[in-house]
Amino acid sequence: MNQHRPKISIIMSVYNTAQYLRQSIESIIKQTYTDWELIVIDDGSTDGSAAICDEMATKDVRIQVKHKNNSGQADSRNLALTMAQGEFIGFVDSDDWIEPGMYECLLKHQEKHNADAVMCRYYEEYTDESVPQGLDEQLIGCFNNQEIIRIIYSEIINVLWTCLMRRELIQEKIPAHRYMEDNAVLIKWFSHSQRTVICSDKLYHYRMRKGSVMHINKRLDRELTNLRVTQERSLFVQQLNVLPHQEVVLREAKEYLHIAQDFVRANRNNQECMTLVSSASTLLKSITHLDLRSQRLKIRNRLALLRNTPKGFIRFIRFSGLFSFHRNHVDLERLYE
Repeated sequence: MNQHRPKISIIMSVYNTAQYLRQSIESIIKQTYTDWELIVIDDGSTDGSAAICDEMATKDVRIQVKHKNNSGQADSRNLALTMAQGEFIGFVDSDDWIEPGMYECLLKHQEKHNADAVMCRYYEEYTDESVPQGLDEQLIGCFNNQEIIRIIYSEIINVLWTCLMRRELIQEKIPAHRYMEDNAVLIKWFSHSQRTVICSDKLYHYRMRKGSVMHINKRLDRELTNLRVTQERSLFVQQLNVLPHQEVVLREAKEYLHIAQDFVRANRNNQECMTLVSSASTLLKSITHLDLRSQRLKIRNRLALLRNTPKGFIRFIRFSGLFSFHRNHVDLERLYE
């Protein structure tokens, strides 16, 4: 007898989320669409999460649990992908939860358009409020291959858990970055999609908590990774040749500027700021044929500071942060060139 292959494989990497794990798995068990398997990878948890995984697996035969030594979320997800049997793949983080009708809704959109992938909107969940997030209404619809690449690149879409995609799209491994691995791989997977649906339904609940990977106090490492991923994405899009070269390199340059500015504004550690800004400066210098003539003087001057004088860039960003009024008579950027 042939073993049944589920329509959807849902992947969950678990590391020390015991406080939230039951709610997360229960939200999958309660799905109105029932033809799924849940592959749970316990990534060496030490807080009791491993026992909860095993307990939840006894409640539903569709749940598989694999325990391993801690090696990171990317490695856990890649392992789960080798185990997945489903025609479609979805991801749920172990401290989040999903609406009961999430996968039924996404499959309806998929079937209507014969799509390779579907993407929904979501809520950021804080202690006292839920904040809707996701793409603007004008980006709701069905998009071809080149259109979805443009959208994912220009909007910097960087989360796997709002997506349901055909298994065939997942041709590249998730890179073993400590952070931003979704951002690094998502555009590559979607480059294989011929039809992608972006729907307006808000179906995923993303819990905002200080202990999560995205909120732990290691911002320097995270932003250094962000710089590398920004470069990787831009090089990949240039190779696809679906966007004008100047559009890609301008976005790349301005993203380096944005990362560097935000880091300096939030961090008073001079050594860490110099490490981050110097890395951004080096990457900015590596961009070829960057034409800034169409950009505002403010952007041109700040990019020049970042590229040529990292120390001056740090001083300027800190100094300009002291003032909230408009400086009409002094071009402060030029003071630090």
